[in-house]
Amino acid sequence: MPAQPPGGGVDVTVEPFFEWVIERPPFGEDPPSIPGAHFVDDLSPYIERKQLLAEQDAQTATATITGLEPEHPLFAKVQAVVEARQAQIG
Repeated sequence: MPAQPPGGGVDVTVEPFFEWVIERPPFGEDPPSIPGAHFVDDLSPYIERKQLLAEQDAQTATATITGLEPEHPLFAKVQAVVEARQAQIG
């Protein structure tokens, strides 16, 4: 996150989301009210799921382009899809 001016709040851009999970402990007993946000004590299961999705994308792409030369048109298309997906899931 870029540096923010003192007292100026937090100005960040976030990705579109279907499930917004936020770690609760930094907020203590009174987390902020954020529409659509789900506060949890432990982010580990959510991080693991995100990593699994990224790994599955890579495995699918690898299986699709195995044996193709980098110059093959499908190679570039699969690479573009994987890069876009990786950007979406961070």
